Amino acid sequence: MYLIFGGTCYYASGGANDLIETHDDKSCAIQRAIELIGLSAVTYKAKKEDLDWDNDVSHEIEWTQVYSAESGEVVHRSDNTPYADKQILEVK
Repeated sequence: MYLIFGGTCYYASGGANDLIETHDDKSCAIQRAIELIGLSAVTYKAKKEDLDWDNDVSHEIEWTQVYSAESGEVVHRSDNTPYADKQILEVK
């Protein structure tokens, strides 16, 4: 399974909140990730206490990444990436 994550560069939601779609086929997931750039994503607040400070419900998708659940690797990254983009390599 391939998971497509994406969002705006400045306001990445973080982790699972950036999940847009899943696909079983790698090439279909990558093609879809490319197609998503520039589209609008309707969003909602994950925590009730955050509802007051941001009324935006639609954001342009500026970056996407495709993650392979089998290999645990990012198999595609758009040219734009979220700020502070980093991946955990090891947990001690």
